[in-house]
Amino acid sequence: MAAVVVNGYRFVFPYLDTIKNCVKGPWVGKTIGDVLGGIVLPLFPKSSLQEAFEGGRVLVNGSPVQHHHLLSLNQSFEFLLHRHESKVYVGEGERTLELLCVNKHHIVINKPSSVPVHPVGRYKKNTVVGILRDEYPELFQDGKDVKFFHRLDRLVSGVLVLPRTSAIAAELCKQIREGHISKVYLARVKGKFPHGRTEVRQPIAKVQGFPTVYGICPLKGKDAVTIFERDSVLPDESESIVRCIPITGRSHQIRVHLQWLGHPITNDYKYGGHVDQSIDTSETELRIPEHSKCQWCFLCRIGSLPAPPSLSWEECHPTSIWLHALCYTNTCPSSPWSYQAPLPPWATAPFVTSSLTS
Repeated sequence: MAAVVVNGYRFVFPYLDTIKNCVKGPWVGKTIGDVLGGIVLPLFPKSSLQEAFEGGRVLVNGSPVQHHHLLSLNQSFEFLLHRHESKVYVGEGERTLELLCVNKHHIVINKPSSVPVHPVGRYKKNTVVGILRDEYPELFQDGKDVKFFHRLDRLVSGVLVLPRTSAIAAELCKQIREGHISKVYLARVKGKFPHGRTEVRQPIAKVQGFPTVYGICPLKGKDAVTIFERDSVLPDESESIVRCIPITGRSHQIRVHLQWLGHPITNDYKYGGHVDQSIDTSETELRIPEHSKCQWCFLCRIGSLPAPPSLSWEECHPTSIWLHALCYTNTCPSSPWSYQAPLPPWATAPFVTSSLTS
C-alpha cells in the first residue's frame, strides 16, 4: 500500500526517488553543493545533503562527486533521496478524486482543495496526477499521462479538465485564444459585495521580494480583467458569495482583484483574509511503518509523517481558500462541452438571495 487516508488526510509512505537534471546556464561554474542545496534544502535539512555526498548518492554524469565539484555544460546530475511527501486533506470519501466526466478527449474531475495538480516541491504522488494513477489505473492502460491546458492553485477546488493527448491540449489552448472557452468561479468574500455587475481592469505582476505573491502594478503588470457579480449574502451582511468570471488568465488574478476591491476572499490569508485554522494538521500524524523506512534517511530517524519541522505555515496547512471553479464551458461549434462541479459546503446555507441552486 503506497498511501493511506487517516482522519481525512492522505499520507504517502516514504519512498526512494531520484532528482535528475541537466546543467543549465545559470548553474555553470557553480558547485554541485550550491546548486543542489537550492533544490533540496527546502525539502530536507542541510545535514541530510551532506550525508548524501558522503554516501555517494550524488552523481554527475553517473559518477559520485563531492559538494565542491564545479558544474559545466553538457553535464547532468542525479540525487538519490528518500522522499517524504506532505500530507493533503481529502476528506473521508471512498475515493479522493470525484470524476465528473471521462471520454476519449478529456478526464474531468472535481479537484479537492489542498491537492496540487502536478508534482511540485514536497508533492509528487499526493497530486491530482499521482492520485488519478493510484485510484483509477484503468484510465492509464495505454501508458500515457494526462496533459494540461489550465491549472488550479493547490488551495482552490472545482472543475479541472485534463486533455488525454497533446493534440487535444493544443487545440484547447487555441480555443482559449479564440475566446471559445470560459470559466465561472465562486468566491466567499468579506463584506456586502455591491449588487450588479462589477468589472475590474487592473494589471497584475509579482510583488518584488515575494516570489509567490502578486499585486496590482499599473506600470509593469500584465493586463488583467475580471467580471464579478454578487450572488448571495449572509443575513448580517458580513460575507458574500460572488461569481467571478476571469476574462484573462493571470496568476492569482481573482484573488488580487477581490483584494483590490476591498472584498478579499474571507480565508485567503495571503490577500487580506484571515487565517482559517478549522483543520489543525499538527493533531494528525502517522508513524512511518518499518517497511517504508530507510537506514540513511534523516527524516526516518524522526519517525513520523510528515517529518520536517521547518515548513512554512502555508506548506503545512492543507485547508482551502474559499475559491471554487464552478463551471468550465467551450462554445466552439466543432466541439462544444460544459462541465460543472457540485457546490462546496461553504457556498450554501446560511446565505440568502442565492441563485446557485436554481
